[in-house]
Order: sequence, then structure tokens, then C-alpha cells
Amino acid sequence: MPMTRLQYLLDCLAEECAEIAYHASKAQRFGLDDVNPHQIEPDNNRETIIYELNDLAAVIQMLQDEPGGFEGQFIHSPERIAAKKKKIEESIKYSRNLGMIE
Repeated sequence: MPMTRLQYLLDCLAEECAEIAYHASKAQRFGLDDVNPHQIEPDNNRETIIYELNDLAAVIQMLQDEPGGFEGQFIHSPERIAAKKKKIEESIKYSRNLGMIE
């Protein structure tokens, strides 16, 4: 059975998240300024991640506009973003105390 447009967009969402994870891993191992000599486009890891983040933003906007998706919901909540930043900073501090971060 064919998928709906919403299902297709959700698949695109998962794909973009996977691509961001892949390129973040490459940047972690080789650095943000590294350029893979085997890739077609000579972007460094930083540029590639930015490109993929914009792709993700496009899919998020499409899901916000899609009936039955996240229609009418404000995804970029300043309160949720602030709470997440605080949680990450606490996690970094804990990791630093364990000697895992310089």
C-alpha cells in the first residue's frame, strides 16, 4: 500500500536526522574543517552539517504545514530550548567531573 504524504515527510525527517548524526560523527573523528577527499562536493564537515541542518529545518516546516502532522504547533519553543540547554550544560559538568571532558 502506498504511504501518505505525512508518512513520507516523517521518513524524510528520520533520514535528515540520520544524515546529521552521520556527519556529526565524521566531524567528531576528523574535525569540523576536514574535507573528505572521496566526496563529490568539496565541503568541509562544518559546511556539510549546516547544509543538513537546513534540510532538517525544511522538513520540519513542511511537517508544521501538513494537515495531520504538526500543523499549527510551534516547534521552536524558547522555553523548551532553554530547558534543553540547561540539561546539556549540567551533563557537560557531570562529564567533566568524571574526567571525560577537558
